Amino acid sequence: MSKKTPAVRGRAARTADFTEQRDAIGRVLTELPVDHINHPPHYTQGAIECIDAIAAQLTRSQLIGFLRGQIAKYNWRLEAKGDPAENLAKLQWYAERLAAVLAVPEA
Repeated sequence: MSKKTPAVRGRAARTADFTEQRDAIGRVLTELPVDHINHPPHYTQGAIECIDAIAAQLTRSQLIGFLRGQIAKYNWRLEAKGDPAENLAKLQWYAERLAAVLAVPEA
């Protein structure tokens, strides 16, 4: 049996620590309630949310149009599809995002 050098032993210990921390974070995240309004899990891949990927592809003007369209959609279907309170919450989420975009002066 060969002896490991201190650097290798240290790396293994750091890897074990990282793995333990990663697993602990995973346990905490799975215990959090699912937020279907602000962070729906079906719109997230890894650490990237779909809305952020969309925003990164659009100009400011296009993003404003997209957000206005989402607001119109949730207003239109408010009582026609699903839970009206959830639709209203989604409408408000998009309205707040639109307000944040409009609050930043054009470059």
